[in-house]
Amino acid sequence: GVKFVDGPLSPDNVGVSTTTNLEYSTDVVLGGLNLTLILDTGSSDLLVVRQGRDINLVNTTDIAVNETFGIGSAAGIVAFADLQIGDFTVQSQAFVDVTQSKDFNEGQDGLDGIIGMSFNAPSAVINGLSKEFGPDAATQLGNTPLPALFSQQPDLPDSFDVLLGHADELGDVAQGTFLIGGHDDSFQAVAGAPQLTSVSTDHWSVVLDAMNINGKPFPFNASRVQGVPAGKVAAVLDTGFSLPPIPSPAVDAIYSSIEGAVFDKTTSFWIVPCNSSGVSLSFVFGDQEYFIHPLDLTLPISGPFNGPGGGNVTICINTFQYLTLDPAEFVGFDLILGDAFLRNVYASFNYGDENTAPFVQMVTTTPDTNTALQEFQQQRAKTLAGLPPTIDPAAAANQGDQSPAAGAPPGASGTPGSSVSASATSATSSAGPASSESATQTAQNAPPTASNSKNGAGRVEAMWTCVYAAYVLYKIRHANGYADKTAKLRHNEWVHIGPEDMVVVRDLEAVSSAHNHILMMDKDDPYHMQLWVCSLCADCDLPGPIMKDHLELHGLENPDECIKNGTVYLHPYDRSTTRPLKAAVELPLGS
Repeated sequence: GVKFVDGPLSPDNVGVSTTTNLEYSTDVVLGGLNLTLILDTGSSDLLVVRQGRDINLVNTTDIAVNETFGIGSAAGIVAFADLQIGDFTVQSQAFVDVTQSKDFNEGQDGLDGIIGMSFNAPSAVINGLSKEFGPDAATQLGNTPLPALFSQQPDLPDSFDVLLGHADELGDVAQGTFLIGGHDDSFQAVAGAPQLTSVSTDHWSVVLDAMNINGKPFPFNASRVQGVPAGKVAAVLDTGFSLPPIPSPAVDAIYSSIEGAVFDKTTSFWIVPCNSSGVSLSFVFGDQEYFIHPLDLTLPISGPFNGPGGGNVTICINTFQYLTLDPAEFVGFDLILGDAFLRNVYASFNYGDENTAPFVQMVTTTPDTNTALQEFQQQRAKTLAGLPPTIDPAAAANQGDQSPAAGAPPGASGTPGSSVSASATSATSSAGPASSESATQTAQNAPPTASNSKNGAGRVEAMWTCVYAAYVLYKIRHANGYADKTAKLRHNEWVHIGPEDMVVVRDLEAVSSAHNHILMMDKDDPYHMQLWVCSLCADCDLPGPIMKDHLELHGLENPDECIKNGTVYLHPYDRSTTRPLKAAVELPLGS
């Protein structure tokens, strides 16, 4: 059945754990420094955020690399240190010593970065070293963690196994299995499972025969991956992606079949009755069917609801979510099966050899239907007992900013080549809980406090991306001395930044304050119909006159004060053309 709490583990298990079901981490030692890293089969490199801590380096370089993910990015310098993973040591492991990042969950939830478990081909480290030393030397020097280990220990089977535990949704730790070069005693049968050959050199991407909804196969469009047979698609198996993104028609087919489920147009989530397990979902690989546990079909979240009844409420949203990644940037797959799928299998990833292409083998860990249903009813009841009361999906959906779904975590916690996953629990954002050094110390959808109820002084160091956007956009577009005109920003999430960036943000705030005379919401002002952003809400951008009414919902009676103290900002993009507004972008950057 589903493993909810700690249990007996194999003695050679390196280990992987979670408390949220949204991110899975493992412990390593790099250059004498203990680190907790996201275990990510969707990316390749080792990325570490030291935060001022010392690492015993074997060597260092001045080679700068950038890692761009579906959500977030990181930049740093290539360095080398001995890496210990369980009982294994990799000598002079190349890693990215992260110096700058965006939407990268460093320092949050005790996480120190990512350990990529994919292939060398997409490695930014190898690419950076190749430009300096040539491709042959780069591969030897910059081998990604597991290929480096296997090259240094040729007698060790070139494989690793993963079993993701299932937390109880209330914060208790669930342990899982991360084994290198062998199989867990309880899952030796995986050696006889069908070998699913990877169809991509970048990802653990395997052919999906079918997705069955209540026993009927869903008709996917033709695969965009060369060599995938007709009627089948390519699926990435990615432990760094919490909520699996799949084509939107497939999402709709799954959740529209659940009685009482309602689609929320504001957030693009399906809101599902929390006690409902009313759909059978399975995926077929190598003619083997793998069923999804009912607990992995929906995610309980809690947050404020300003509709009828008000107060904090709980809703349940779809875990399988819309695939929105740019197909021109992310290739080699048609969909991504992340943690909500992988919790239902014991998976063995094999790098192959000179005669065998890389492949994956899986055995199911989901119990029979009756047992799974009983586990769902017991666990979900336990979870809901510790949360605010549930609300009918029909009442919660399509309420705009008032919907509790507005504070839900985003669909993707990572990507192939993924960023640190969305560590959001019930009402936190994709960037995770705020830290003491972060500029975002107010929770999304935070209600007004007594101190801000009249004058709007409610940010408490909360920085919405509107002003910070000018700085981030500048850095993205001018990194490495060239202009990246494709750089885009999202406005519906908190941004966590470090102390160095905070200095620049302070300068931006001062300049913004000096220009308050043009940032008015009066109908005669040329900006009055531009979008304004409310820093007290998870996703609220409204034209000026409507924003005035919105502020009254927070009990804020003086819009001018709200502008001056930063409770509301001009959105950095023109609402009709998506071009940056001069007032938001052409600010002195101070660095």
